[in-house]
Amino acid sequence: VSPGNVDIANSESLLMAREVDPEGKRTIAVITKCDLMERGRESEALLEGSTVDVKMGLIGVINRTTEQLKNNIPFSEIMDIEQGYFGKFYPGLASRMGTAYLTKRLSDILIGNLKECIPRLDEKISQLQLKHKKILEELGDRQSDPKHELLNMINTYTNAFEKSIDGSFTYSTKYRKGKEAAAKDKGQRERQMSAGGALREVFMRSCAESLSMIKAVVSTQSTGRLEWSRGRGKGLRRPR
Repeated sequence: VSPGNVDIANSESLLMAREVDPEGKRTIAVITKCDLMERGRESEALLEGSTVDVKMGLIGVINRTTEQLKNNIPFSEIMDIEQGYFGKFYPGLASRMGTAYLTKRLSDILIGNLKECIPRLDEKISQLQLKHKKILEELGDRQSDPKHELLNMINTYTNAFEKSIDGSFTYSTKYRKGKEAAAKDKGQRERQMSAGGALREVFMRSCAESLSMIKAVVSTQSTGRLEWSRGRGKGLRRPR
């Protein structure tokens, strides 16, 4: 938006628009105070869009005067005055000038953008719905008593932790939640030994022979002590 009674080449709003839209593909220029411009070839070239390169067009409008505001002139009457001015001094451009045309043009641009964007938004929303629906299905059925469900989860974790320590817990490398996923995984899960179970197996495998020897020694010593205690009064020697 730039007033028509100043040099548009130095318009601050136009410079700002060029920073975000250098090629002018998304810019529509609005020239205000067209009734204050010096009428002539330059003003006509400006309204034709020859001076400002914007792809979405240039529209001139006339601002309401202080007198019109003070006298509460109806907006419809002001628009008729505006259209009459363009029809008188710029007859070839009158159909593309004025507040009424600006309103229609902006509405058409908005509707066009909505028609272009809504299908993409609809597709994105559908993808997000499917994604979160899958997440909800993986969480399982909805629980009527959250406290009871939380207690069950704590108990399950506690039991699994205890079993992992004593080496009796196993888990699936491909863990999935939900009844349907569990049915698909049935008979296909690769069972692996927990850390506790692995330690227990290594200990038993590597120390089994030593444990057997210790057991044998303990048994021999126990038997010897028993025989010595029975024969203490009979002159038997204490086993060494």
